[in-house]
Amino acid sequence: MSTKLYYPPVGFHFDVRILGKSDAKEIVYGKIGLSPNIDGKFSEVSGISYELQHEVYYEGGENRFAYHLPKAVQYSPLILKRGLVSCTSAMGMWIGDTTMHGLNNPIELKHILIILLNDENVPLVGWLFINAYPTKWQASNLNALQNEIMVETVEFSYHRFEKFGL
Repeated sequence: MSTKLYYPPVGFHFDVRILGKSDAKEIVYGKIGLSPNIDGKFSEVSGISYELQHEVYYEGGENRFAYHLPKAVQYSPLILKRGLVSCTSAMGMWIGDTTMHGLNNPIELKHILIILLNDENVPLVGWLFINAYPTKWQASNLNALQNEIMVETVEFSYHRFEKFGL
């Protein structure tokens, strides 16, 4: 019998995939490989959270407590940060097509897959953000007095996300 101790995974080794809607089936069946991908190299991912909203209802004549009635689930925006990449990357083109052309063209919805990896590059857990689209792009400040990497931040809205073990 193995008595291997469990240690929580570290949060700095991860991969990001921007997928077309048809690729979602490939994820479920484990056919998406972890090949090198310039659009998957981010320094930070934030916004993997949700909250069940509720409404407070006070019953007339009863002042000792209030009812908390559940409503819809609210998802936080997904925020990805990385060193600035040329606009010719696939993600850069998608961001530009979505945000720079107004609403002249239909917004292309994609799925975003975040995969947490262990020290041997084996996937541990993943989050699939369904029907995502970019809503905000921001570049870091230009400052001649500092020697820092130029960082771009992209914010996404999406319908929902699903967590799954790999």
